[in-house]
Amino acid sequence: MCLLFILLICVFLATSCPLTFISQCFPVGFLPTSVAVGDFNRDGKLDGIVANSGSNTVTVLFGSMNDIIGQTSFSTGVNPQAVAVADFNHDGNLDIVVANSDDNTLTVILGNGINDTIGQGIFSTGTSPQSVAVADFNLDEKLDIVVANSGNHTVTVILGNGMNDTIGQSSFSTGKNPRSVAVVDFNLDGKPDVVIANYVDNTVTVLLGNGVNDTIGQVTFPTGGNPRSVAVGDFNLDGKPDIVVANFGDNTVAILLGNGVNDTIGQKSFPTGKNPQSVVVGDFNLDGKPDVVVANFGDNTLTILLGNGQGSFIVYETLPASGNPSSIVASDFNGDGKLDLG
Repeated sequence: MCLLFILLICVFLATSCPLTFISQCFPVGFLPTSVAVGDFNRDGKLDGIVANSGSNTVTVLFGSMNDIIGQTSFSTGVNPQAVAVADFNHDGNLDIVVANSDDNTLTVILGNGINDTIGQGIFSTGTSPQSVAVADFNLDEKLDIVVANSGNHTVTVILGNGMNDTIGQSSFSTGKNPRSVAVVDFNLDGKPDVVIANYVDNTVTVLLGNGVNDTIGQVTFPTGGNPRSVAVGDFNLDGKPDIVVANFGDNTVAILLGNGVNDTIGQKSFPTGKNPQSVVVGDFNLDGKPDVVVANFGDNTLTILLGNGQGSFIVYETLPASGNPSSIVASDFNGDGKLDLG
């Protein structure tokens, strides 16, 4: 299997940037399911980190502006479904966290800032973890982890100690079969909240954090059919976080506009390709307004939706992808100031 990197070229006009893409494909492990981006070897160039569900590994692709100059793989738990990166032990080197669906664990791989690791830790989760995100939930300046457990309809928050271990964990109920999590301060109280896409009951749940080790409640909003991925952005430029959800079952994305408290002021849906599985937010045409790109698992395409800064989008282009794309990230891989896709 391969990881597809799509580099963006812009032709600058007065107020916008027409999009042109160049695609490159690089081999990874068997059945890649999730991708993250970071400078793992501290050479100033972004690397790709891929979870391979079929080979129980993560592959690190070492970047060199417009190419990959090497790769290495590390063992994980069984059937890794999601990957994220952060510096968990405060040593200045990026670490990797992987959610392993079939043995109900998280693997934390501690980086050494070169091309290797200094070890790894394994932590229990709920049943069938599918998605992972990182934030400082208890505001102790040490990074914590949240994981969506699709098998027992919960999220687990694992509190880090800023070294190589945790100080405990808590679980919270969600909707049925949570598949994706994102972190944002939804109600603008200075404390991280968790947004969860619940696949079976067609909802998103927002867990409102209290800045300690608990929540102050939760709110639930309807989505389209089978929400598979969730991300956040300020789509109407009102300074309040909004939510975008990829609805696998009805081939749409839903935009839920937040009111900066604990509710939304409405939602809109926009068409995608078949079975959208992953969604990412960024300003791809450099007009100062958030755009959305969706990876469509069912027809091997990417849908680019350009935002107008008022909470609405136009379908700009559909790009070919390969191998049932299941995860997508946006970053400036070649250092030209324009967001690329991986």
